[in-house]
Amino acid sequence: MKEIEKLVAVSRKYGADSRFVIAGGGNTSYKDDRHLWVKASGHALATIDEDGFAVLDRSRLAPMGTRLYSTDVNEREA
Repeated sequence: MKEIEKLVAVSRKYGADSRFVIAGGGNTSYKDDRHLWVKASGHALATIDEDGFAVLDRSRLAPMGTRLYSTDVNEREA
């Protein structure tokens, strides 16, 4: 079973149980050495499939953790 299939199965299991989520909300994610899968907004955990996850390239995300950002909100957001 592919890792994304496991993530979908876990997401659906907990998404279908009202003891763990309210109205199908919540978040699930998985990462490996190269990618990060994150539940996208607008997808209910109970019915999510592969298309309900944003797939991010970790090599492109890594520099964000070491970059210095302006303390000025407007400059930083621009």
